[in-house]
Order: sequence, then structure tokens, then C-alpha cells
Amino acid sequence: MKYFVTGATGFIGNNIVRELLKERESEVIALARNKNDVSLQGLDITIIQGDVCDVALMDKILEEEMIVVHVAGIVALDNKDYDRVMKVNYEATKDLVDLAIKNKVKKFVYVSSVEAIYKKKHSISKEPVEFYPEKIKLAYGKSKALSSRYVYDKIKNEELNGIILYPSAVFGPRDYKDTNNITAIFKKAIDGKLLGIVKGSYNFIYIDDLSKLVVKACKENCGTYLATGEEVSIERLMTAIFKVLGKKKPRKYPLWLAKFGCFFVSLYSKITGKQELYTLANIRYLNLGYQYDNHKMMNDFKMELTNFEDAIKETVDWYLACKKDENKV
Repeated sequence: MKYFVTGATGFIGNNIVRELLKERESEVIALARNKNDVSLQGLDITIIQGDVCDVALMDKILEEEMIVVHVAGIVALDNKDYDRVMKVNYEATKDLVDLAIKNKVKKFVYVSSVEAIYKKKHSISKEPVEFYPEKIKLAYGKSKALSSRYVYDKIKNEELNGIILYPSAVFGPRDYKDTNNITAIFKKAIDGKLLGIVKGSYNFIYIDDLSKLVVKACKENCGTYLATGEEVSIERLMTAIFKVLGKKKPRKYPLWLAKFGCFFVSLYSKITGKQELYTLANIRYLNLGYQYDNHKMMNDFKMELTNFEDAIKETVDWYLACKKDENKV
């Protein structure tokens, strides 16, 4: 089977590529902005250097009987690059779907995000059938809502044989580009630079579980699925990380103090240019009580998720090995 993976050098993308290679007689074509990217070194795949926004190139690549796994996107925690986020996450996805229909691809697997779903405080989300991009403030969530709605409509109207997966916070090894805040947490913990723990929780899914789900989705089912794992408190996350490190975990700060401290963290970030680990916005987000019902995914795909603490150990061990310059490619 021939697969085309966009965003193949990213954290989620390179792990999906590795999982696809475990399939018998799989031929993987990976889209990369840099053919020599470390995340794909040593893999038996075809790498095409290019941009997912290049419509002519995408038209040339897509062909009948091909399975498209669309992962490419920009994750943004603010609206600074609003136009670019919209272009890559929405416009490029829309164009790719149209080309997939035109070229009669076998299946289109879209890896979206739970941020595409409009949620109310302390709500339990299920697979969306309606989208409300106008109610989502940040460009990332808005762009994902728009693109998911477009893909969903094409699937619903039977123009596209496709499936949409909505992952929550993804963590695990082989994030070569430090693409998200979760990676930053692991690295700061290992380097002894994590200053404290805040109150809050979020839903996490291990990258190996998500990658296996994507491969299953290439062969089974259509429609939409929440690709979520377990709701985990930040304290439990930190406890698991520092247990592997054999170190005492940092102090937990009251919410009011953490929010107050964000002012100084933001000021430091502006002066140094370094990314903020905790912002006032994401501390508030961690305390909104968003939850996700993954029963449909678990039942339809017969998924067995990795134990959270075991997944944390595998992740921390990988980062420790990287710090020691061991070859983990």
C-alpha cells in the first residue's frame, strides 16, 4: 500500500511514518521541507522536499489508490502569525482535500486536534457534528475548526472516503524539534530548570498509541473520532517524571501565585526571546475542566492505551539518552 504523509518531519508525523513502515509491503512517501531532516534519517522511505501549500506539487503527488495521512500544520499558542496559521492549517488542508477528491485517492486521514472543538467550561466533549470557528479566539483552534468542518462535510456528502482524528495533548519520544510545551516540560525537568507545579489538568495521549490509531484508521472505519487518552493532573504528570529521574519534584504553587508569577515570566520571555512554559492563558486553560469521551475510538478500533506512567518513563528515558548524545534516530 502506498501512503503519502504530510508534516512527516514533525513530532506526530515522523512517529506515524515509523508505524506505517511496520505494515507489510508499505511504501511511504513523506513530505518534508528539508530532505535531510534528522527525524527521517535511516528510514526506508521516499522523501519529497516541498511545501504543503504548493498546490501544483500536491496535485502531482496524489494518485488513485493512495492513502493520504495529512498531519502538516502550525501549532500556535497566540495570534501573532494568524495569517500564516490560517494558510497552512486551513487553506492548505482545503486544497489538499479537493485534490484528493479530484485524483480519487483511496482514503484521506486527517489528524486534526481537540482544539477544533468549541467547548464549554467543565464539559465532556464527544465527536463533533457542528463546528463553531467564530467562537474560537485563537488562530490555531479556529483554523482547525474550519479545516475539520470542510473535511467533515466532504465525508458526510460522500465525496471523500475519509476519517478525522482529534488528538488531545500528544507526548512521547522522538520530538526532534521541541514542538510543544509538553516537550519543554520534560526538558526543563531533566535539566533541573522546572521551578514549580501549578494546579490543573489536561487530557494526554501517548504518541505510540496515536500512531497505532492512525495506522488502524488507514484501514478501518470512516467519520470522526476523538483521539484522546487519560485526564491527568499536572501534579501527577510531574510526579511521574521526577520518579523516573529519581529526584524530588518541585513545589506546587497556589493558583493565584502562579497567575501573579506569569507577569514576570512573560517579561523575561520578551527580554530573552525564550518561549514561556506557563502563561496566564494556558494556566487558565488547565483549569477549565475540559474532558473528552473516547469510548467510540476505544470500541471501534479496539484500542489498548499504554499505561501513563510507563509512557512517561519511555519518554524521559529517550530524552535522557538524547542528552547523553546517544543515537535515538
